[in-house]
Amino acid sequence: MTQDQSVSKKKFRPEIEGLRAVAALLVAIYHIWLGKVSGGVDVFFVVSGFLITTSLLSKFRRTGTVNFFEFIMGLLKRLMPHAFFVLFTVIILSYFYLPGARWMQTIKEVFASALYYENWQLAFTSVDYLDAGNEKSPVQHFWAMSIQGQFYLIWFFVIWCAILLSRLFKQQIQKSLFVLLVILFSISLGYSIYLTQVNQPWAYFDTRTRVWEFSLGGILCLMIQRIKLPSFLSVVAGWFGLIMLILCGILLEVSTMFPGYIALWPTLSAVLILLAGENDTKFGVERLLGSKWMVKLGGYSYGFYLWHWVLLTFYHVIFNNEHVSILHGLLIMASSLLLSVLVTHLIERPIRLLKARNNSWPVLLVILLCLAPVLGLNSLWQSHMHQEIEKSKSLAKSNQYPGAKVFEMNDFKEKPYIPRDANIKEDQAQPYKDGCHVTSDVSEVKICEYGVTKAYDYTVAVVGGSHSTHWFTAVNDIAKKHNIRVLNVTKSGCRLSTDKKGVPSCDKWNEQVVDKVSAKQPDLVLAMAEISYFDVTEVPQGYIEQFNAFTERGIEIFAVRDTPYFKKDVPECIQANGRDSALCKIEKARVVPETTDWSKLAVKPEGVHFVDYTDKICPDEYCEPVVGNVVAYFDKSHMTKTFVSTLTPYVEKDMMPILKDIKAKRENVLSAKKDIPASYKDGCHIQDKSKTVKSCIYGKKDNYKYTVALVGDSHSAHWLGALQTISKKHPIRIINMTKSGCSLEDKAVARPDCKAWNNSIIDKIKALNPDLVFTTAEKSYFNITTVPPGYIKQFYKLQSAGIEIFGVRDTPYFRNSVPECVAQNGAKNIKCTVPKNQVVPKTTDWSKLKEKPSNVHYYDYTQYICPKERCEPVIDGVIAYSDKGHMTQSFVKTLAPHIESDLMPLLKKTKSNKEDKI
Repeated sequence: MTQDQSVSKKKFRPEIEGLRAVAALLVAIYHIWLGKVSGGVDVFFVVSGFLITTSLLSKFRRTGTVNFFEFIMGLLKRLMPHAFFVLFTVIILSYFYLPGARWMQTIKEVFASALYYENWQLAFTSVDYLDAGNEKSPVQHFWAMSIQGQFYLIWFFVIWCAILLSRLFKQQIQKSLFVLLVILFSISLGYSIYLTQVNQPWAYFDTRTRVWEFSLGGILCLMIQRIKLPSFLSVVAGWFGLIMLILCGILLEVSTMFPGYIALWPTLSAVLILLAGENDTKFGVERLLGSKWMVKLGGYSYGFYLWHWVLLTFYHVIFNNEHVSILHGLLIMASSLLLSVLVTHLIERPIRLLKARNNSWPVLLVILLCLAPVLGLNSLWQSHMHQEIEKSKSLAKSNQYPGAKVFEMNDFKEKPYIPRDANIKEDQAQPYKDGCHVTSDVSEVKICEYGVTKAYDYTVAVVGGSHSTHWFTAVNDIAKKHNIRVLNVTKSGCRLSTDKKGVPSCDKWNEQVVDKVSAKQPDLVLAMAEISYFDVTEVPQGYIEQFNAFTERGIEIFAVRDTPYFKKDVPECIQANGRDSALCKIEKARVVPETTDWSKLAVKPEGVHFVDYTDKICPDEYCEPVVGNVVAYFDKSHMTKTFVSTLTPYVEKDMMPILKDIKAKRENVLSAKKDIPASYKDGCHIQDKSKTVKSCIYGKKDNYKYTVALVGDSHSAHWLGALQTISKKHPIRIINMTKSGCSLEDKAVARPDCKAWNNSIIDKIKALNPDLVFTTAEKSYFNITTVPPGYIKQFYKLQSAGIEIFGVRDTPYFRNSVPECVAQNGAKNIKCTVPKNQVVPKTTDWSKLKEKPSNVHYYDYTQYICPKERCEPVIDGVIAYSDKGHMTQSFVKTLAPHIESDLMPLLKKTKSNKEDKI
């Protein structure tokens, strides 16, 4: 195969060393004095893309291939010694100088830096509401090293794809690689612009949003020899690029605007400088950047970058200064350069000059010797912290560490607080640890089960933001004792509220959360009742709306008053100033005033139980950071897991009576399924396929004046309770002749047992000769809109016998079992209602009849059953139905006065008519 002779040969370009020196100095200057980001890292990425592409193509041109292990191990041999010496130093300095509260964060980030995923560690931290306020670690700057490490892996495979394509299409590798790099550049830049708009903190550290910068360097590598600039233009381009690079961090807010299209500023500045260097001129910027002292400085720029942030971080910690003076800043930079020179000459360079092939055992041994001390020492440090955590757990809740219970104790002695300094930040509720508490950028409603997950008696859902999550510990403690399933449904920075925050992920989460949680059928939802920020003085309307959304579904709310907010990070304050320092306290009246926001509500939502535990957290004039020898908070506003566990007895005392009451109410609702007519219980109502007519007597069996025959199917049978109630006031004998599924109807096609029953019933009624026959006059099924002809036939048969009929309009049908629906979703849930016009329209089927039997007296009581636009399952506190279509006897009895006012005049009239005929 013919190699591409136009590919630029690998050669030393002094201006690149100078450019690296400028980028490193800019990074340090902006960090030390301006507290900003310079854009210098983006220059590193472009230069890396340029150099690594040049290196790999040069290797391919010489050998016809690129070996993965030789490539990667060569890079590690060059990069790891200095970087890992810095990491090892950081571990030792952190142990002795960093506040214990920052240890775990540093341990995590040292691991991430050593294994080249620090950028992803910081990406997750940047969108984590709890971590967002943490101090920056001494190794945070390793995020750029991590992206570069990942880039080197990506680039090897990009080069190999280009090699395969060039062989497949028998073309120069330069063409294949150019196409691939342009595609990568376009996709990555587009994604970078999109993600920066949607989630800038995450985008800043995302490798995918930075690939285009490396691609730009690679494209420049392929094209630079083809671009010839006139001398004047080369001079202007080079100096313009350098000036724009220097001004980038001053004119732009890099940390909050990058890496979208704005990152084109420093990257194109670097491109202009590199182009100028290719077109050498007497007065070009390359003369400055390629000068001997700049080249020398560039050779130490890698170490300088690694050391400057470490020294700056410990400067802030040791001297407790927020701002760095000019002198101190210069000393930090000089020290960084000195350390870089020393480590480069004593460690990095001897290893780099090791006479062994990159993919040989000696090089692998060097890499392992770099890894082992850092990973080993960091693991020991982490193990020590876990041991301290276990010690704290064993002391928790003892008389020496009562936490919130201290206010009930007469004899209390101060002891060293728990959790220990190094563990406070990690003392968080379980959902933070296992990933159930979702981060602020995620809109998914994630529901996790804890406690008793099978054969449980109750379900409690912890719902809302991080201030709901820290109560999880108390609920989970109670769960083990009282057989409770616990659902955690929480999200960082996202309260349970319909108020729009302008954060799409939170707004979407709140739109879904009520339905998602309700589907799990919790008995109770724990949520925050109000906000204890310094400037919030009323319960947000959005809270009330979400509470109502739950209670309408039959789910009650355990609304907890929000916990106080401190002005300072509690663990760091007590470590720096002591547990009794006034700096670490907050005046109670400022954050949790005596009058709660909840008490100010003119109308409080039903089904919401407000509880206030602030007297257990802040019993006196000031909120203390340490309560009962237990650190109360792991930051400014979130309680430690250990302290919340000491609040468990108080939460249990309030929550369990509510849960038991909810269970009792639910059981009472379900008991409506058994609230059926007496004829069902004593077997008088036929429920099988029997063809015979069975009659039973209710009401007055002796000394009666009137006889009413209750005839028909179950929709006639459920009126028995009303007739029995009336019979207690009037001398009425009730003859029950009912059968399930068999209305008083003469149908040509019918069930055999119903056909036989209907053939016999008329004779039975005639023989009985009642004063009235009480039955349904029509059917209210969803698809029936006329009175069945079979009804009319039977009515005419009774008319010919001189028997009058009390014909009632059929009762509406619900789509779900009413008791079960109410028990699961609540009486107000729309699932448990049905539109009135669907089941009992204004125009009755009876009114549509052109000819009506004269013996039928039609009555409609649906106005009492469905008084509103939707038929509801509970009327005046009484469950109306025992299933989908049958009224409870308790409810039917409430209809007795209305029926009585119609029934008694008619009975007296028919009785009088009979007597007149006699």
